[in-house]
Amino acid sequence: MNVSDLMQKRILSVFPESPIYEVIRIIYNVGVGAVPVVIGNKLVGMVTEADILKNAYPSVREFMEDWMKAQDFEAMKENLAGFMSRPVSKIMTTKITTVNRNCSIMHAQTLMIINKLSRLPVIDGKGNLIGIISQGDIFKYLVKKELPKIENVRFASFMKENYDWTVNWEKRLAFELPVLFSLFRKEKVKRIVDLGTWTGRYSIEVAKQGGVEVLAIDNNDLMIKISNDKREKLTEDVKKRIHFQFSQYDKLSSNIKDQYDAVICMGGAFAYIDIPLEKVLKEIRAVLKKDGIFIAQNLNFEKIIKKKDRLLSFKVQARDDESSRESIILEFIRTYNPDWIKHNVAIFDFDGFNWFFSGMTAVKAQYFRKDNLKKAFKKAGFSKVSFSGNMGEYRGDYGPLSFKDPFLPLESDWLNVLAKS
Repeated sequence: MNVSDLMQKRILSVFPESPIYEVIRIIYNVGVGAVPVVIGNKLVGMVTEADILKNAYPSVREFMEDWMKAQDFEAMKENLAGFMSRPVSKIMTTKITTVNRNCSIMHAQTLMIINKLSRLPVIDGKGNLIGIISQGDIFKYLVKKELPKIENVRFASFMKENYDWTVNWEKRLAFELPVLFSLFRKEKVKRIVDLGTWTGRYSIEVAKQGGVEVLAIDNNDLMIKISNDKREKLTEDVKKRIHFQFSQYDKLSSNIKDQYDAVICMGGAFAYIDIPLEKVLKEIRAVLKKDGIFIAQNLNFEKIIKKKDRLLSFKVQARDDESSRESIILEFIRTYNPDWIKHNVAIFDFDGFNWFFSGMTAVKAQYFRKDNLKKAFKKAGFSKVSFSGNMGEYRGDYGPLSFKDPFLPLESDWLNVLAKS
């Protein structure tokens, strides 16, 4: 891999006669540590943060020679204004370490480490600036295969701390479980696999209130640990009916030895299974008994994208029943190809006086629509598939779960699927 494969080709540069404040503006707004100086396209120098600080008033020498004068803030302010108006040529470094486009990325990385640099200009044979390569560019390339795993772990850790308290469980369960249990009774469902258990709360409530046996699956070790910690606090009777198991979703048929009456995937979790849709449906069908049912409750991303400007949820909520401590949960989605989206979550906390940024994470999800789901279920061999919709905002005003009301692509908040194996 060569530098030309990773270098940034859109370069912000200045001229020797440019005022220093132009460099400061670029460093401050873009977050880079050095700015190239060019005449035409030819690289003639670099200006770094260190160059600016070294030449700004008071210098170390001035501070040592006249400590009292160096603390004259009015003089400092006046001097700084004059300093920023000076031309870049007065402070730029002309001895520059560069690389050419055919340099290997590991050689470029070695040069940056040896010379204690974060970025290197890339020049052609005539000394023209054609790109910039940074340690950050190389780092992203080297770890990009591991980033999805890192993101999933980070998302799980984030949800561990924040998921349960952001859901109004009393309302959600009251709107969903009666409809779900009614369907279970009609289909004579006694044993269930719950896919995507997350923190385990929903799976536990199904086992407690429905009197059914639940095997709850997740592909994240941390979520299984959180769920098992909750299981330990249950009565012995409920413990017998709920079990949590780690499994990759493309290995369900290998890890689940029995066949079950139903597989459920509620709360929109099905879209977050990052396995090709047809493959995971075949795995689900393999663990179902003949005429077993699969239920998936999916967010209607089509409505969120086309009618809600991608805003999934904006919620102000008290934490731990303390009126002075609140949080804002902001969730939005971004499409990055026809079949996948990214679900972003940001949290801001209020300590009674000020708001401050608490954290942000993101996870990818499949962009389910009725047409692509219908094709995938048919290819996976399900004998019967029906679609329904219901209202009820995500983390907002909950609505009754429905398997009868028609799904309206630009009106329904949820796209529900009921399929028979």
